[in-house]
Amino acid sequence: MHKLTLILLLSLIVQTVMLKGIWKQWSPWTQCTVTCGKGRQTRRRQCIGVCPGRKEIGKWCTKMACPVNGNWGPWSIYGPCSVTCGEGVQERTRLCNDPTPVGDGEPCDGVDASSKSCNTETCAVNGNWGPWSIYGPCSVTCGEGVQERTRLCNDPTPVGDGEPCDGVDASSKVVTQKHVQTEFRKHLNKSVICSEVNGNWGPWSIYGPCSVTCGEGVQERTRLCNDPTPVGDGEPCDGVDASSKSCNTETCAAFTATLPGGVHFFQNGGFIGYPIKLLDNRGYSSGIFTVLPGLGGVYSVSVTMMSGYVTAHTTLRKNGAILVWLFTNNKYDMASQTINIQLVEGDRIWVQMTNQASSLFDVYNTFSAVRIR
Repeated sequence: MHKLTLILLLSLIVQTVMLKGIWKQWSPWTQCTVTCGKGRQTRRRQCIGVCPGRKEIGKWCTKMACPVNGNWGPWSIYGPCSVTCGEGVQERTRLCNDPTPVGDGEPCDGVDASSKSCNTETCAVNGNWGPWSIYGPCSVTCGEGVQERTRLCNDPTPVGDGEPCDGVDASSKVVTQKHVQTEFRKHLNKSVICSEVNGNWGPWSIYGPCSVTCGEGVQERTRLCNDPTPVGDGEPCDGVDASSKSCNTETCAAFTATLPGGVHFFQNGGFIGYPIKLLDNRGYSSGIFTVLPGLGGVYSVSVTMMSGYVTAHTTLRKNGAILVWLFTNNKYDMASQTINIQLVEGDRIWVQMTNQASSLFDVYNTFSAVRIR
């Protein structure tokens, strides 16, 4: 009984399947129907029994574009001429679009532009003179003659209907010696006289200023070979065109003074007298230099200091005002300074100690000045 029931159940199942139907799995898509461009792909399935629906479906497939060789379209008309006169060019073009190359298709063979000559009529250019040549040789070897020069109409040369150069292509003129001095310099297209004239000196100029304000200097004067100027093969002036003479023999104001050997002690504010005068031509006394009448000017002033047992501070002063401050950091150190200062009549300069009691050592301490202008 149990076995019979199982057989009946299986029979019922088979009948049900046969009535409704069962689809199997779809097959893979087929290859595209084309190798380039647009094609189709399909796939199928099988049915057991009677199945609803389609047993085959399809879809579009697209491969790379199929190659198309290019071909030239028609030429355009020629464009306008590139110039309005003189030889120019007209151009035309074409496109590779009949058809346009596609994919691996070949491009159009040839060029996409061509040209032809146009407007062969010559342009008009007005002429202009080139530069004058240098003057040629004199027409005579001595006495009064003429020289000539020429020019060409080539800057530019006239072309076509262009105007020729206006004026003459040569110039020459006989002039007198007087005209040589005036008119020739004003009008470069005139000829020059070619007489033989020997030169002669004009008058001396006055002497110029002295080259220095004190001490021996020089004054100079000059003259020109222009009375008359040599012409042609004429002889040049004989002699020199400059002379000089000495001036300002007065000695420039100057002094140099120093301390004697050994150690010298000074109180704060004490004058340093520098009693040994190596050079003195007026104005210096006991460590003070006073500018005398007529000796004002720019002076180069120098101070050199060497400290003794202790450090020292000294100052160069003008009428009491400090101009230079010298100091040392150790005993027997040295310091020096040179400055240019303007001094007028009655000004006084000196050196004095500017720290507590100190000492200076030997002849290395000097004070000097010289007028430089």
